[in-house]
Amino acid sequence: MEIEHFVFQRPLSNSGCVLNIVANRYRPSNVTSASGLTLILTHGAAYHKEHWEPTLEQLFKFNSSGTILIREAWSFDWPNHGDAGVLNASIFAKRPDGIREQEFSAAIIDFMASGYVTGHQLVGIGHSLGSTATLFTAVPMPDTKMPISAVILVDPVLAPKDIYDAKIKHNATKMISQAISTRRDTWDSREAAYNQLKKRMPWKAWDDAVLLIYVNHGLRSVPSAETPGNSSVTLKCNKDQELSVWRFPQPTFDILTRLDAICSRTPVHVILGERADVIPSFVHKWLEDSYSGLFATMRRVPGVGHNVRMFRLLSTLAHPDSTIRSLKRTQSCWHRQFHPVFSRPFQVYRGPLCNCGGC
Repeated sequence: MEIEHFVFQRPLSNSGCVLNIVANRYRPSNVTSASGLTLILTHGAAYHKEHWEPTLEQLFKFNSSGTILIREAWSFDWPNHGDAGVLNASIFAKRPDGIREQEFSAAIIDFMASGYVTGHQLVGIGHSLGSTATLFTAVPMPDTKMPISAVILVDPVLAPKDIYDAKIKHNATKMISQAISTRRDTWDSREAAYNQLKKRMPWKAWDDAVLLIYVNHGLRSVPSAETPGNSSVTLKCNKDQELSVWRFPQPTFDILTRLDAICSRTPVHVILGERADVIPSFVHKWLEDSYSGLFATMRRVPGVGHNVRMFRLLSTLAHPDSTIRSLKRTQSCWHRQFHPVFSRPFQVYRGPLCNCGGC
């Protein structure tokens, strides 16, 4: 699998600042196809773009078997997570409320207009809160042909305001805030972080490949507070910024008002974990009862939850099931071209992400 790093710049709304949008481009090393799918990937809170790598390794294996051809994949950091969180640290130090999904999706839409994926058949895939950002990239625009040809949502965080206010707002939000605020976020080294995390939930339930990605790509080096002259490691996405993603559910309510319109234009496939360990079971039931007739496909993956062994959940996309068959049909009949509205300039920087020593 070939990996290339990109940093794009985009003005941040109402701030006068330039936001760094960080992405990895993945290409299969065994086969290329100009007619293959190009995946646009977003992650959930506390993760980063590299967490899709085990999934992509599984998917790329099918290029040689003829099940599905993937041309390339672009995985994006939330602007306050991962490498982007490091590059944008000075911006978010003055912006404790973080960034909303609409702003993130606007950056991805700009990317899709930049020329890097012109003429590609794009499939948006989002996990957890990243699903909301992915859906915003597929909102129909008047008199335009949408560049997204299909959407896949993996255990999305989608609940209406009435259910959120009655059953989620006080209990679940308080529990998440307490868990984030009280957990450890600094270690003497990556090895120390790995050894501590693999003994604690939820990390000890993760596949080891996913935990290693978390340690290798989710931490950065900082001067040690205990031993001057030495360094320690801490999370690239600090606690306040992670909390900001959960504090503001309004984007979820907003996207639900547009979901019917999205589904009428774009096939939307939903994959849920069988275990309701993060997303409550009543939210899954509401989603199934309300939208199963609109979604192109909807399935549960046995034996997994929201985050546990995440790559195992996501790699089911490589299975020749109804979702992949739907994507194959989408691939074979796709003839869309970009509308002139998707033609704004986009600046790009290639090369090392930073000199912090933690990338």
